[in-house]
Amino acid sequence: MMQVWPAGGKVQTEQYGDRVSYILNCRVEGKYSPVVDKDGLVYQFEGFYLREKDGICLYASPDSPPDYRIIAVKPYQPLYMEVERIVH
Repeated sequence: MMQVWPAGGKVQTEQYGDRVSYILNCRVEGKYSPVVDKDGLVYQFEGFYLREKDGICLYASPDSPPDYRIIAVKPYQPLYMEVERIVH
């Protein structure tokens, strides 16, 4: 389960500038463990994992290319992340 809302506010606007309109905030429910593998840090949930720079399908069907890319992971409980729309 994940909640999604548009990026905004002073900090994100300063951080991302004109790109802020392509960015969403996400809150991912569930327990996770940070794990280091050969490619770096991943956040392991039951049945899937997330890492920065991964593509994800938020509004695209699972069998199509990802429509968003993870640009930041904030390891709070629950996990928060920022994603940016991939413009094809």
